[in-house]
Amino acid sequence: MRTWSTGLETSPAETYLARACLRGITPPVRLDGPCPQCGGLPQLSIRPPADEPLVSGRRRLMCARCRHVWDHSGSSCPSCGETESAKRTLYGESDELPHLRVDACSTCQRYLIDVDLRRDPRAVPEVDELAALPLDLYAAEHGLTKITPNLMGF
Repeated sequence: MRTWSTGLETSPAETYLARACLRGITPPVRLDGPCPQCGGLPQLSIRPPADEPLVSGRRRLMCARCRHVWDHSGSSCPSCGETESAKRTLYGESDELPHLRVDACSTCQRYLIDVDLRRDPRAVPEVDELAALPLDLYAAEHGLTKITPNLMGF
């Protein structure tokens, strides 16, 4: 767990075990990532329902390390900060997974799975991110790398 908590590379199995064991515990080492709680990198993007029907919901990111959720601009890349819309792309499968999308950036070639609770308020972001495997495979085929691989290694 020390290797994982200090940001060194671990195997998918080691990463899974460390994350499962440390859920809810803030790691003692702050890394360079954007999480305001622990400095970890985002695992996924969540779009909660808006408070008002005519206002689009905000975007939130969930930390892969401590599960802290914080607001983040929906128009900037969570990895590199790119804001040019022509370099930001959303891929989705409207029939099978209408509430899940790949939020990709051509500048850094990184992506996150975006879980839109406005489309499916019953969705459980951490579970649905695992169900988004077809989208992860699509992203990988297009040369994209996930900011933080999920528990399945994607």
